[in-house]
Amino acid sequence: MNTATTFDRYGAPAIAAPLDARLAFVRRTYLHVAAAVAGMIGISWALFTAGISERVLQWAASGRGPMIFMALGLMALGVLAQVMARPGRSAAAQYTGLVVYVAAMTFYVSPLLALAVRYFPGVLTQAAALTVVLFGALTAFVLTTKKDLTFLGPVLGIAGLALLAVFVISMFWGGPMLGLIYTAGAIVLMCGAILYETSNVLHQYRTDEHVGAALTLFGSIAILFLQILSLLMQLAGRRE
Repeated sequence: MNTATTFDRYGAPAIAAPLDARLAFVRRTYLHVAAAVAGMIGISWALFTAGISERVLQWAASGRGPMIFMALGLMALGVLAQVMARPGRSAAAQYTGLVVYVAAMTFYVSPLLALAVRYFPGVLTQAAALTVVLFGALTAFVLTTKKDLTFLGPVLGIAGLALLAVFVISMFWGGPMLGLIYTAGAIVLMCGAILYETSNVLHQYRTDEHVGAALTLFGSIAILFLQILSLLMQLAGRRE
């Protein structure tokens, strides 16, 4: 008997499924996360070698308007991707949502990657390593303890709004120190988000909802990497 199918039929979350079904769900989810990360790396390399990242960087650095447009565009496409990957959607729609989000995130990250390669050699590797270590440690904590951390949702929402206010202030009136504060706060927020979302994957998602679970986790990993890279570049710039 396929235990995953049996539990899916009754709508049980992954945490309540038999061990083999739960492990299969976790394996499928993280294989999709790994594929999404690999896709982002591949597309980023293609954009960089084609010179597109450099042009996007020049456009983004031309004023506040392009940066705001890119941030709002990523948010809109992220919402669209989440809708497409909701439970009950066809497999084609869910995978399309994941692909759309990976492409959007890559386009958003590509200017910072070009900046890092041009002016801060070595920082890219450090940011990737720190991201892997942090994500691995946070994931291992949730998967081994099986703690239900979904109560963090409202806390993260309030913290996110506060951080958004800091971001707006730093763009229009802030200096380098406020930018550092925002970036450090964003890293802490994304660590909390990974704890929350990993717990949510186990306690709220069914064992057939691995694509939607992977999309959520991929977004948090990508933004965590982006903020760590930004922080390392800011610190390197202050030392020069």
